[in-house]
Amino acid sequence: MSESRKRRRGQAVEEIQPLNHEQKRIMAWLKKVRFRKKLFGGVSERDVWKKIEELNSMYNLALIAERARYDALLQARGGAGVDTNPRESEGDC
Repeated sequence: MSESRKRRRGQAVEEIQPLNHEQKRIMAWLKKVRFRKKLFGGVSERDVWKKIEELNSMYNLALIAERARYDALLQARGGAGVDTNPRESEGDC
């Protein structure tokens, strides 16, 4: 859709613009994902969990990419001492 806005139930909705390649992958995946159907209605629970794990992995990669982008922006603004892994310092109490 070439428009920057979409209509949903009579309301104008801003289309989300991805910030990085990983977010683009997630958006494309969500548009094409389909679940395996069961013989007597519903969807396969095993397939749903598999898709959830796959989506979680993609979100983790997107989070890492966004963190790297954020750290680069901080460094470009002169932010010294950027902590790229805050969990390492939590156990020092």
